[in-house]
Amino acid sequence: MNPGQVERKSYEIPPREGISVAQFLTVAGIERSARYYEKVFGARVLSLGDGNAPGHLQLENIWMILNVGPADPE
Repeated sequence: MNPGQVERKSYEIPPREGISVAQFLTVAGIERSARYYEKVFGARVLSLGDGNAPGHLQLENIWMILNVGPADPE
């Protein structure tokens, strides 16, 4: 492995060892939020949802579930 590279590990639910974290996030837009987590944190987009289904992302041993919530009152 070259300096500056990070070892890529494979994670699964349930984990064979250690722990996993499932995080439910309420967002304004699934695709926009998924792309943000993908670009900024390197999350892997597993699903952008389909119709009313939530989106799913993986970031190491964190599994993020993105669902659209109510709009903020103004």
